[in-house]
Amino acid sequence: PASSAASSHPASSHPASGSEPSSIPSSSASAESAVDAKINAYVQEIKALQKRTRKRLFDTVSDSYNEYISLGKSSRLTQIQNDCDKEFNVIIKELRQYLTDNGRDQSIADQAEQEYKAEKDAVTKELTNLTYSQVTGKGEGAQWLQDHYAEWGS
Repeated sequence: PASSAASSHPASSHPASGSEPSSIPSSSASAESAVDAKINAYVQEIKALQKRTRKRLFDTVSDSYNEYISLGKSSRLTQIQNDCDKEFNVIIKELRQYLTDNGRDQSIADQAEQEYKAEKDAVTKELTNLTYSQVTGKGEGAQWLQDHYAEWGS
């Protein structure tokens, strides 16, 4: 069964949490590098969150398939997505504040938010298709799960 990745990564443990605006003058190259590194850390954190959540979703679908798509699983999938959304919202809020505090525009946060939503929509569509089209009676679902599950590990 999937473990709760979100609960093992509370918002307060984000590397960027509690950050103060840079005290180094923004005109210095080292300050700009530090700000860029911090922004990159936020982006990497979002990507890691998406990867963890995608794995949890595939774990749940795999469990569901193994249990012949029992009715209780759809609420688990929704809960996993809601947990991920909550964690994402904390990260993106911190990133936006950090960008503002350091005189940066919001384009990187906007892009991260668009990519997050696109990935979420794609995974939701993929899993919905799997559940309602491929798994029901065609026998293709097991192969699909094996192919995709291997990408994310067990």
